[in-house]
Amino acid sequence: MAEDRAIRLTAANTSISFVVRWLGALTVRGRFTNLEGLLRIPDGCVEAAGITIDVETASLRTGITLRDRHLRGPRFLDAARHPLISFRSTRIERPNSILVASGRLMLHGQEHALSAICPLDYASGAGLQSLVRIGAEFSVLRSVYGIGAARGLRALNPLLRAIGDEVSIHAELLVPATQLLPALLPALGH
Repeated sequence: MAEDRAIRLTAANTSISFVVRWLGALTVRGRFTNLEGLLRIPDGCVEAAGITIDVETASLRTGITLRDRHLRGPRFLDAARHPLISFRSTRIERPNSILVASGRLMLHGQEHALSAICPLDYASGAGLQSLVRIGAEFSVLRSVYGIGAARGLRALNPLLRAIGDEVSIHAELLVPATQLLPALLPALGH
């Protein structure tokens, strides 16, 4: 009988980055530096697994301090009123050896359903000595979560129109293979 696995998610083993279009052709890239969560795999069964993660909105970094303050401010993420971005899985599936995580994303005071394809591969090493990379790719629409939505005269601000509505998110978790076995062998092609 397999044992329950609980893998703590921190900035040391998990990264969350984003890309958004700016002025149509340019891109703004950023990341969040503070997060915590948990990946549970009960009895080694991936389909019964669950993931929770909380990301501090104030930890947003794009490499430009002024832009970071603006994005954390009341017109966008409003980190003072909404200090966390949270995801809680409701279902993990493994169709054709591909993981799909579905759950609820709480962002900017709004909660909506979200599904992400989660590819797995080896990050380094081989066999039991390897690190396994679990990724997740998904997009969110700023307008759905009320981020950067202006009313009244502020709606005429061209800056708000210059930033794309779709934000692409990439999350990545690095885990020693021994913490995932035998649950993820089929997803890794074994």
